[in-house]
Amino acid sequence: MADQFTVIVRAQELLMYVLEATAKSPKEFRFIFTNRMQNWATDVLEAIILANDVYIDNKNVNLRRYEIRRTHQHAALTKVKMLAFMAHEASQRQVITFKQYERIATLTTDVQYLVGGWIKSDKLQYRINW
Repeated sequence: MADQFTVIVRAQELLMYVLEATAKSPKEFRFIFTNRMQNWATDVLEAIILANDVYIDNKNVNLRRYEIRRTHQHAALTKVKMLAFMAHEASQRQVITFKQYERIATLTTDVQYLVGGWIKSDKLQYRINW
């Protein structure tokens, strides 16, 4: 359970930083870059919280619940990858600074590793074979 809590904290840090980094972006790029980055960062946190809220009994694993959790986990991974890509593009066009991009890249990488570890941990813990 500690990994799930850690991933929520890291996703919150990511969201707060994206909001801060994009707060003063040029108007001409707000819809293309800023809004999407903010939405993806929010979606990442939402998917992680939704996945964490799916209760799975260790003794009687409900595969449907496990699939729901896994779906949310994979949604978080997809959104964080999109956010990382968009942050790189925003940096290339000076919508955010390179230093801001580096911080977002670090946080997105952390979230990817934490969610990936969580998925792997769930597979082992619940003895799921796919």
